[in-house]
Amino acid sequence: MAVPWRAAWVAVAAAALVATAVTAKECTNQVLTSHTEQARLQASSPGRGTSPALLFHGHGLNHDEPTSTSTDHMSPPVAGEEEEEFDWAMLYRSLNGRRGGGAAAGPFLEEVSLHDVRLDLDGDAVYGRAQRTNLEYLLMLDPDRLVWRFRSQSGLPTPGEPYGGWEALNLTGHFVGTCVRHYLSATAKMWASTHDATLAGNMEAVVDALHECQRATGSGYLSAFPAVFFDEFEALDYIMQGLLDQHVVAGNGKALGMVVAMADYFAGRVRNVITKYGIERHWTSLNEETGGMNDVLYQLYTITADSLSNFHANTHIPVVVGGQMRYEVTGDPLYKRGRDPGVMIYMLPQGPGRSKARSYHGWGTQFNSFWCCYGTGIESFSKLGDSIYFEEKGERPALYIVQFIPSTFNWRTAGLTVTQELKPLSSSDQYLQVSLSVSAKTNGQYATLNVRIPTYLNGAKATLNGKDLELASPGTFLTVTKQWDGDDHLSFRFPIHLRTEAIKDDRPEYNSIQAVLFGPFLLAGLTTGDWDAKTGGATATASDWITPIPPESNSQLLTLVQESDGKAFVLSAMNGSLRMQERAKDSGGSGEAVHATFRLIPHQGSVSGAGAATNATFSAMMLEPFDMPGMVVTDKLSVSADKSSGALLEVVPGLNGSPGSVSLELRAMPGCFLVAGGEEVQVGCGGGGGGGGVVFRRAATFVRAEPMRRYHPMSFAARGVRRNFLLEPLFTLRDEFYTVYFNLGA
Repeated sequence: MAVPWRAAWVAVAAAALVATAVTAKECTNQVLTSHTEQARLQASSPGRGTSPALLFHGHGLNHDEPTSTSTDHMSPPVAGEEEEEFDWAMLYRSLNGRRGGGAAAGPFLEEVSLHDVRLDLDGDAVYGRAQRTNLEYLLMLDPDRLVWRFRSQSGLPTPGEPYGGWEALNLTGHFVGTCVRHYLSATAKMWASTHDATLAGNMEAVVDALHECQRATGSGYLSAFPAVFFDEFEALDYIMQGLLDQHVVAGNGKALGMVVAMADYFAGRVRNVITKYGIERHWTSLNEETGGMNDVLYQLYTITADSLSNFHANTHIPVVVGGQMRYEVTGDPLYKRGRDPGVMIYMLPQGPGRSKARSYHGWGTQFNSFWCCYGTGIESFSKLGDSIYFEEKGERPALYIVQFIPSTFNWRTAGLTVTQELKPLSSSDQYLQVSLSVSAKTNGQYATLNVRIPTYLNGAKATLNGKDLELASPGTFLTVTKQWDGDDHLSFRFPIHLRTEAIKDDRPEYNSIQAVLFGPFLLAGLTTGDWDAKTGGATATASDWITPIPPESNSQLLTLVQESDGKAFVLSAMNGSLRMQERAKDSGGSGEAVHATFRLIPHQGSVSGAGAATNATFSAMMLEPFDMPGMVVTDKLSVSADKSSGALLEVVPGLNGSPGSVSLELRAMPGCFLVAGGEEVQVGCGGGGGGGGVVFRRAATFVRAEPMRRYHPMSFAARGVRRNFLLEPLFTLRDEFYTVYFNLGA
């Protein structure tokens, strides 16, 4: 049962952090970032806000640290006392009126429990794969290393070693220990999403260790740094939110007692500041990063003010905000390169010729980064199932499906099971096909399904058990209310279109800068800097200058390798010319892999067949660089859009007779071949029919290897002024150089 003063203090402290509910919703800046608010506060009477009675209802005790005496003496307001700027009593009464399950203001939808959502883990489902990768990383983290700084701060034995990066010993302030907060939230949500037994044991061990640390301090304080660094609310909210999630999501009762003790301690600290220095001093402190302290305190209040029967209810107030609809696609096997557990990135650079690996932070490491965004990352990928479904309870329950992600939802309120399946989306088949299966656990159940129709989709088709449905307008929901019996099936066919979107910059010099999207996916063009597109005119649509790359083009890809001085070199097209570069051991998802992959395509009218790159000999072939679709290698060893005779090659068995090797003879220059030695590539002639000495034959011979790169199912070719571009979804890239904006006015 909640202690009355505690519930009030939690509510008051939460409100004090945001000034008013309206202010908090409209702007994330703190009050004193507004000069108007600063002037208004400074113009207030000198005594306003300085009396503890104004804010704390007559409590006149003055303590730097909270004690049982001070916290238990919360008196009613004194009659006739000047009213505080915010009516704390009214706020508390309004919150207290919701005790016992009273309805909150507003017709909010409710989040569904992660325990009831299961992502599709079969095959290469993007979301299921992301969840598996994140689980692998969470299982790699050692509880003793995570809590090392907490134990050290509390004077307890410290087995193991601390992690590096922002968890390093030489850092102070809110950096140290923030990963533990995110770990607590992430593991609670990941366990709810998977019920992994090993993860459950690890997260319980972390909570137990933190509990020992808190007991050792004796005051309720819990942090990885000393209390003298009590400066930023963001740092304090981290641990509290993590413990709260361990209680609400994972059912750990010990964690609730710990977060209540922290709230007691921090409330006393805030109270003492206001008692000594006035409310203005408190407002000034909020100019620092407050994080989600107000949020976590409101959440805590809903728990401590409720009866025990409501402890397992959904206590977060969900606010549904507009977001990008995400789809499921089939991942190429090579994209397993992007599944390194614990390798994360802070931001995605968007300028021309940028790379994720060469951004400000670049990629992090598993145990020596731990930036604050690392914590956000492990938490976000632990709750991928939390924003697919929302429900509206009532006599006739309703379900809102807002994202199309392969998953199964156990809809307990309606006694139904909802399963989503998706057909892989590709550039050559530009339709997203979604199937929803609804089955009843007992006899038919009446309920309503609302399926989101994205704003950018037109011409969609929907059927229920094979019968056409009248589709809702884009930007709304298709609503179906019926008695769901046995197995019902809702099917959707959404056309996905290419479109451009202007950069959010109204300066005239940026009027022609646009991004390219395929449905909700942002497409990136592989380039080291060029971003000038050739659209064909101001009235041209995206499909006029961007065309799909068919999936069968993957069968025509290859990488040409040559050994030299004990090293492996690959033929590469870089900056419009050919050269050899040493092959790295791990080159997947790199610029090297892009430059060293070619498409071997037959010239129109020549002999060809399926799998042109794998057959022994073909007449009149062309070599197309992977990232420059529609452009070919010429006899000048340059890359051009000119596909005249100078670009034709005869692919013949390797001159040195090595199994699986080829030599590339120039059609316009019989007896002359592409030859290499070290990093140089040139045209060499060894006499008719490919004669020449041993050195020449070796230099003209390449091993035909598996391509270092393949086309993603959503790949496109875009025309450019000086070169063409390969477009792929940004999320599929790792270390390649790219641009997400194009200059359409070049």
